[in-house]
Amino acid sequence: MTELMPLIRVLDQYKADTRSIVQLKEEVRNLSGSLLQIQEEMGAYDYEELQQRVLVLEARLHACMQKLVLQEEDIGDHRTGPLTLTEVFE
Repeated sequence: MTELMPLIRVLDQYKADTRSIVQLKEEVRNLSGSLLQIQEEMGAYDYEELQQRVLVLEARLHACMQKLVLQEEDIGDHRTGPLTLTEVFE
C-alpha cells in the first residue's frame, strides 16, 4: 500500500489540474462572449474607448497566464490545490 501513496498524490494533483483546466476553459468562454459583445457594440464606441477595453482584457489575460505559470511552478513545491478563478484574476 505504501508504494501506492505517491501514485495517489499524482492522481490527486491530476484531478486538481483537470478542475483548473475546466475553470479556465469556462473563463475563456466568458472572455469570448465579452469579446463578441464588444464586436457587436463597435459602432457604439469610438476607437479610443475600444482600445482601452482591449488593453484591459489583454491585461487580464496576461495576469491569468502569469498565475498559471506560478501555479505550474508551485506544483513542484507540492501545492495543496488549484488556484481559484478569484486568485487567477486578482
